[in-house]
Order: sequence, then C-alpha cells, then structure tokens
Amino acid sequence: MSEKDKVDRPFEAIPASNALVVYRPPGRPLKIHKDLVDEICERVARGERIKDICALDHMPSIDTFYKWAQRFPEFSESLSRARATQADHLAEELFEIADDGSNDWMEKFNKNGESMGWFLNGEAVQRSRLRFEMRKFLMGKYNPEKYGESVKIGGDKKNPLQVVDPLSRLLTQIASSPETTCLPPQLQQKQS
Repeated sequence: MSEKDKVDRPFEAIPASNALVVYRPPGRPLKIHKDLVDEICERVARGERIKDICALDHMPSIDTFYKWAQRFPEFSESLSRARATQADHLAEELFEIADDGSNDWMEKFNKNGESMGWFLNGEAVQRSRLRFEMRKFLMGKYNPEKYGESVKIGGDKKNPLQVVDPLSRLLTQIASSPETTCLPPQLQQKQS
C-alpha cells in the first residue's frame, strides 16, 4: 500500500502480522495486538474489572483501552462477547450472596460484657441487597437477551393485537352512517 493510499483512507484498518494497524493523519499508528485483546477479554469474562486489568504493567492504559473499543469493531465485539460471559459469572455470584447469611445477625453485649441477645445487622443485610441488585443490573446490561427485562406487547390467538387509527375509524363511521353528514348542525337544519 502506498503512502498516498494511507492518506486518502485515513481511518481504514489494515491487517498486519498479528496486529491491526490503523492509519490516521498525523501521529504514529495505533496498534492493537490480538494476543493482548484475547487476554483482556478472558479476564473480563472471568469478572475482572477494566480498571484492574489496565493497572497491570503489560496492559494498555485505561484511556488506550477505551480508544481501542471505539476504533476497532473487532475488539468491541470481542469485549461484548466477554461481557455476556461475565453475566453468567455474575449470575453464579447471586446465589452466593443470597445464600450467605453469615453477617446478618450479630450478638450485642451490654457495658458489663453480658450478652443482650442476637440482633439483625441491618447494615450487612443492606450491603448484600446492594451487591445483589448491582450484579442483577449489570447482568441485564451485559447480556440483555438472556438476563434483561423483557416487555412483550401483543395479544393472544383469541384477541390479537390490532393497530387502530382513530381518525380513520371516525371517518369510516361518518361515511357509513346515513343520518350523519359532514355539515355543522346549523347548515344541516337549513338543508331539510
């Protein structure tokens, strides 16, 4: 590919050996390596946060990560598939959170050190609820086909959904009724 072609098509992705190079007007080319993309997506699928992945020495900065996601459709698609897998891992965590009642109750003691009994630990219960709801929300965003809220609009076989245009219905009623005319009441009286 000649230098002229690179300038005429500035944002075209051109495959290279195990790397994808995007040529853009001034500056050096932005490179993304397939091995690095695969590792990022595997880590995301296992549930690691982007912030934590980008903090590793051999990983791109978080700014570069988001630039890659915007500029490389292949990377964005791989990341979406990894997020869908991550949603399955989050679903498994929901069972753990719901079943873990270890901090739900706490024993309270008076000034003398005598037990006053067991009391509900509202803070731990609320924290568990927050962890549960946050994961449930992310599951719906990461894999909406499987975990998203579905709203179905439609009828059944006996009462199918019909699209009705109220203006057309009114005009049809007016036209089909012999005693109704399109004239105002004052003019109707003068004609008879």
